[in-house]
Amino acid sequence: MKPLLAFCFLSLISPLALWGQSAVWAPVQGLGPGERVEVTLFSRGGRLLGTVEQVTDDTLVVRHKRGVASINRADVRRVRLDSGRKSKFGQIIAPSVVASIALHAPVPRWNRGADVAFAIGSGYLLGWGLDGMINDYRRKTIYEGP
Repeated sequence: MKPLLAFCFLSLISPLALWGQSAVWAPVQGLGPGERVEVTLFSRGGRLLGTVEQVTDDTLVVRHKRGVASINRADVRRVRLDSGRKSKFGQIIAPSVVASIALHAPVPRWNRGADVAFAIGSGYLLGWGLDGMINDYRRKTIYEGP
């Protein structure tokens, strides 16, 4: 009974502890000018991709495609560092998987080479699309607003 009560207590308290830790602005203040960031906002529900111009205790100034935006700390939902690199994992794995499926298909074919070439090309495009949709490998969250 005691382990069950302890588990219930910890599962109720742990989100509060994480919420208190997530609102630390110090990592954002440590950003230097020119670093690439993605800023998600509360007010407009949008996001800005750009480079840091300046960071103070209350504001974050970001240069993006349409100009320069000065954002209040209270309006910042999340700040993520953007490395700009793209993973090649899907572009390597997907063609090999699709080609092996095409090579070992139990259907008798006379032109197995064309099937494998088509499978490699379509697998590359599939992996390229999957890598584009999953962007967590290149962005690291450094701030989560309360």
